[in-house]
Amino acid sequence: LSDRPDVSKKKVRAYREQAVALHGAGHGEDKIGQWWQLKANHFFSKGRQAHVTTASLHAQTRMLVVGFATGIFGLYELPDFNEVHTLSISDGRVDTAAVSPGGEWLAFGCA
Repeated sequence: LSDRPDVSKKKVRAYREQAVALHGAGHGEDKIGQWWQLKANHFFSKGRQAHVTTASLHAQTRMLVVGFATGIFGLYELPDFNEVHTLSISDGRVDTAAVSPGGEWLAFGCA
């Protein structure tokens, strides 16, 4: 994250104070007035038909769950994009993937 040059620091401070007053601290108010920057690109090499159909990020554990059109899902560790595990769970595509709040359970929907 980097500071946005097009926004005054006074306005950012006012928005942050308003966000804390409405929702309490710890709900992303520290990110107000900043924007994301692309640091790296990563590409999947799972074959011609292995298009990404769904992805779910568990931010606390920095794990990315990705479902493919081939029925395979992959589990990747971020930010280095290390492959932790892949498994074929369906003959059809993986339509949705979800991670439990604690990060210990994965759920998939396949058509």
